[in-house]
Amino acid sequence: GFVGFVGEGEKRAASMMTFTSDPRNPWAGVLAVSLDNKPLNRSARVVVFAAAKEENTDQVFNATRTALKDPGKLPVMEQWVKGTVTLKMVGEGKFEAYPLNESGKRGKALPLTVKDGALTLPLSPKNGSGYYEIVRK
Repeated sequence: GFVGFVGEGEKRAASMMTFTSDPRNPWAGVLAVSLDNKPLNRSARVVVFAAAKEENTDQVFNATRTALKDPGKLPVMEQWVKGTVTLKMVGEGKFEAYPLNESGKRGKALPLTVKDGALTLPLSPKNGSGYYEIVRK
């Protein structure tokens, strides 16, 4: 995954994952994790987490932004990421992707492009989540 300055519309690549950011998200955290103890590229269940900014409601920093004066309260306010995640996969199977709510419940299936062993998932605040599940059938 990638955490920190991800660029303004730039592409970041690791061995099994590529993230292309939208200019509105120069700072983000984007992680992909296998949920079935298999390597990411062979997994039948992957969760993708993507967030640009998170803070508690009414959270207040000190004047130098080095400590919290007030940690605030729930709910956590989250700016969801816009961009694309591409995972290099091996093996057979049909893939599906779903946004997940705060309890892990699936939303409506999302468009997923699969080409030459790579699947691409568009990330968007319109998906209503920063959490996504990718399932190999």
